[in-house]
Amino acid sequence: NLSALNERELRGKSLFFGKARCAECHSGTAFTNDSAHNIGLDAKNLLGFEDLGRLEFTLGADDRSRFLTPSLRNIELTPPYFHDGSAKTLEEAIKHYNTVFEKPSNGSPLDSSITLINLSDDEVDDLAAFLKTLTGRLPEVKVPIYSDPIRELPQTENLSLLKSSQFF
Repeated sequence: NLSALNERELRGKSLFFGKARCAECHSGTAFTNDSAHNIGLDAKNLLGFEDLGRLEFTLGADDRSRFLTPSLRNIELTPPYFHDGSAKTLEEAIKHYNTVFEKPSNGSPLDSSITLINLSDDEVDDLAAFLKTLTGRLPEVKVPIYSDPIRELPQTENLSLLKSSQFF
């Protein structure tokens, strides 16, 4: 429903499918192509452990530093971003593509679809606003007996018997 988007979100949508080229990897209804790419992130995660990407599963040297493209559905609810948690905000994640070639490529060459997107700060904000529209309202599911872990659970006859002295 495009009438549900404001001007900033519409500009972000235009960037997503145009200049920023996000849809080349984040496509389809789940906004992912389910493929692995090297997008120029450091192999070390925030805890200092080396993450070798798909190499750990395929043992193919070309898969070093390649990671699966995540879905963008409900993206606003899933920070930090990237496999290593290096981007705290959507804006930081987007800005990564403004500087991707300033960092050394660890392992396999950068994916050929990765290019500098050169977005201005306003464009970064527009794109982030559009991405936030991909977050839906999640249903609140409450299982009554377990919804309040502090509340005492109801006693049954069998449980009452277990408390009686005849078993101890």
